[in-house]
Amino acid sequence: MRELSRMTVMTRVTLAAACIGLSGCATVILDPGEALAVIPYETHDDGLIVIDVQVNGQGPLSFALDTGASISSIVEDAARRLGVRAVPDSLVTIHGAVASGEFPLLDVESLGVANEVWREPPVVALPGRVGAIQGVDGILGIDFMRRYTVMFSAGERVLRLFDPDSVRARAYSGWEAVPLRPFIIGEAAEPLYLFDIQINARRIPALFDLGATANLMNWPAADYIGVVPVDVDSDAVVRGAFETTEAVAELTANSVYTRRVGWGTQLFTIADLEIFSVLQYEDSPLAITGAGLFRGRSFLIDFVGNRLLVED
Repeated sequence: MRELSRMTVMTRVTLAAACIGLSGCATVILDPGEALAVIPYETHDDGLIVIDVQVNGQGPLSFALDTGASISSIVEDAARRLGVRAVPDSLVTIHGAVASGEFPLLDVESLGVANEVWREPPVVALPGRVGAIQGVDGILGIDFMRRYTVMFSAGERVLRLFDPDSVRARAYSGWEAVPLRPFIIGEAAEPLYLFDIQINARRIPALFDLGATANLMNWPAADYIGVVPVDVDSDAVVRGAFETTEAVAELTANSVYTRRVGWGTQLFTIADLEIFSVLQYEDSPLAITGAGLFRGRSFLIDFVGNRLLVED
């Protein structure tokens, strides 16, 4: 496969970091010029963050970044266009927000993002005709992102991939460190991540899900925060990765906080979703924060340190 040349970094933006636990220590700099790859991204109307990807050297194709997916995927129509075939007897169970299903692995030799190439990645085929991934050719999941420290620069609208150890034990001035709690669903090889949000002075766990096109909440969470939901139109739906289901109600949170970071007014849809049972939160409060929450905000995912760094 022909690897793409590294993009020239036009802007030399630096993030100053103070050392932890030491007096008189030198400032540590995370230099964007040290990024392994710099990739422009676009944000769809539903909030999905989309980048160009090469599959087996072909493309570019549009892939959404999804921290709620433990495995990457290609939409069936795109796989057919690329001539990528399913691996015989290779069904993988995928848990979507709305439903679960079994889907085949694809015989993919490589995924390329800028100058970074992932050889022989595990990739599944998804229908992609009715779910939340309409309008894209595939999904880059946690299995791809955990190979790096991932930085989203809202001002430049670029994604930077760093060596995964590049931000170990650094605390950035002007960035709030939010702990991420990894957990495994079923037989998945890669973890998903929870973090805490606060609404009405009530703290509840939330799934960090850049692949969700809306903020979601279960009924125990709505009851716990004490905001009265309102009914929605009967034709309102929640779109999962490959299915849809009826939205039951919605509520407006006047403010959402993640530690000291305020997110302003946010709309949450309430629905009876299978994912709450899969995560074993059917009887306990849980929210799912979608990509729209991070629209216009720079943030960095430090998988080694299990934390999300959010620009204040």
